[in-house]
Amino acid sequence: MKALAVFYGDDAYALDTGIDNYIQGALPAEVRPFNFETLGPDTGAAAVILAAATLPFAADRRLTLVKNPAFALEKRPGGHLTEDQKALLAYLDNPNPVHGLIFRLETDAAPGKFLKALAEKADWHDCTKPKPDSLHRAARDRLKAVGKSLDYEADALLFQAARGWTAATLQAELDKVLLYYVDKDKLTAQDLARVFSKSVQTTIFTLLDAAMTGQTAQALAAYDDLLATGEMKSAPQVLARLIDSTRTLLAVQGLQSEHRTQADMAKRLGKHPFVIKKSLSQARGIPTDLLVDRLSYLLDQDIRAKTLTGLDEESLVRETLIAITSRPSDRKK
Repeated sequence: MKALAVFYGDDAYALDTGIDNYIQGALPAEVRPFNFETLGPDTGAAAVILAAATLPFAADRRLTLVKNPAFALEKRPGGHLTEDQKALLAYLDNPNPVHGLIFRLETDAAPGKFLKALAEKADWHDCTKPKPDSLHRAARDRLKAVGKSLDYEADALLFQAARGWTAATLQAELDKVLLYYVDKDKLTAQDLARVFSKSVQTTIFTLLDAAMTGQTAQALAAYDDLLATGEMKSAPQVLARLIDSTRTLLAVQGLQSEHRTQADMAKRLGKHPFVIKKSLSQARGIPTDLLVDRLSYLLDQDIRAKTLTGLDEESLVRETLIAITSRPSDRKK
């Protein structure tokens, strides 16, 4: 195991799941409370190196997770490295053999000179968002080939579900659909939801729909289902999806004011057409300033989730869902 593991990319779910699995594999649960710490984005290289010098207590190893350290993502003209970047690379030439660093770098930017140098010394994990279009198209084409068609909402649910699939999952899920609906040609979202395995993607689809339309009880119930899957336990994962959905509502409001078509909106925003249709419906009647307020609140909650140690993440998500689904006057009470 190398002295530094880097989880890099724009997929919050892949980042947090990968880090959780890495920590579980590297540090037994019984010694973790005494041998694990988290540092925030303002941490400099000196503080990281100081933490890395700490020896484990009653264990073979100690770990430090550094969330989005600003110095690691900094790029200077001409590819010149900062002093912090040089210091970390120098440390990795002669690291503490019983202390492992973990960097969580959530970004959609391409790695610069420093990160490329870091990749040569670190255990690098690419956490780039998967492109759902190819699996979605493959699933839809297979259904079409055997005479099955999907209504609009079913196609949207398939699109969401495919985001979390592999080719093997696609095969297994469609086999179930075809076995269950031998004599039915037109499939609805309810048909697919009845057969698909309970997954993060289909459950988050339900949660987001409830959250964006102000259905508190339904949003909280969907969150309970999400926790039951055991795959999306991190508050930043859920908050990232709520932030994205709120930004989409703001974007479609702006594009609608420009008299853009739904097809043009889908192309510009890189969203499934049904997501645009759904977002237009959700955004109708919500004042833009209220959406801006909601987005600001979600971003503040995201910062809390990523920087505060010892935070009860489940309580934070429930608090957030109640706040954004409540009337503005209720939220201020």
